[in-house]
Amino acid sequence: MQTPLHVLFVCAMNQWRSPTAEALYRDDPRLTVRSAGVRSGARRRISRIDIEWADVIFVMEREHQQRIREDFRDLELPPIVNLEIPDDFQRFDAELQVLLRAAIDPELGRWLGPQPAGIPSMEIRQDDLQGPAIRELLAEHLRSMHALSPAESVHALDLTGLQAPDVTFWTVWSEGQLLGCGALRELSPEHGEVKSMRTATAYLRRGVARTMLTHLITEARRRGYTRLSLETGTATAFHPAHALYRSMGFEDCAPFGSYQPDPNSLFLTYSLA
Repeated sequence: MQTPLHVLFVCAMNQWRSPTAEALYRDDPRLTVRSAGVRSGARRRISRIDIEWADVIFVMEREHQQRIREDFRDLELPPIVNLEIPDDFQRFDAELQVLLRAAIDPELGRWLGPQPAGIPSMEIRQDDLQGPAIRELLAEHLRSMHALSPAESVHALDLTGLQAPDVTFWTVWSEGQLLGCGALRELSPEHGEVKSMRTATAYLRRGVARTMLTHLITEARRRGYTRLSLETGTATAFHPAHALYRSMGFEDCAPFGSYQPDPNSLFLTYSLA
């Protein structure tokens, strides 16, 4: 098996562009990825360890390339590729993702060759919950939640709850196949909640949940929310979901809305401000 390529994504403050790139490529089995910033006060500042670890560094602007060369002039630097992505976006903006993919994919192709075939392009649709496929996926979701947590700690919405006026529901499709789903509930004009994140078993670990979560973040920002939160379980089976949410920028928080402290619940939030 080929050793994964170590890729370091770098911007100024490690707030918007480089974390988005890291999240976009985290699930690529050909890569191991990190992100960092070059400026003092960066969320995660680039270090000598990062430089020595990286096989290739992707910077967003020429300034970042120059800063790396100045700060680490005593080290043998890996190749540095300037993507020329301006600082005009917030984390996970849809346009930012398109620009990053367009700039990074051809460069990775030069290093690794064409990416192995995966899921064809995914389509996200607002869903009325009437189709048999989505009803079965949601029934499976509820069965799973009740198997993993005590009944009093299960907060997954049923069909009636998902059809409430404060909830918008979407599904992910590819070539006529239902891949997964997710929903956004409005708690207030400034605060939204992620609900009903589920991937069909046949498509687990293939980027479906990340695609849906990115859509929900983008939609929450479009609506003008300043905060997006979620509740999930604490059992071991939930740990991959925890890793996904944290890789996308969610952080632990106190119970929100009508939730109460519960050892079977983990609360996470994402700042959109």
